[in-house]
Amino acid sequence: MEIKTMMVKPKPVICPQCGFDKISNLLYGIQEIDEVLQKDIDDKRVLIGGCSILKTSPLWFCTSCETEFYLEENKSEIKKEKIYE
Repeated sequence: MEIKTMMVKPKPVICPQCGFDKISNLLYGIQEIDEVLQKDIDDKRVLIGGCSILKTSPLWFCTSCETEFYLEENKSEIKKEKIYE
């Protein structure tokens, strides 16, 4: 499945693409994974996004239709990187 991108202001409660009601938070940086975080990862409430967060990094992800969600306020930075068109 192809990953789609969408600009949003707040975190969506449901995915505007497919209607799925569990949007995952993307967590960046080096994390110590405790029992609580591991449960959130297992339940797909949190996904590990990588080591570095940039203005061009997505903040949320729909695991149903694989849509990445970016903050609307970062649109100009994202367009410079040609991530979102």
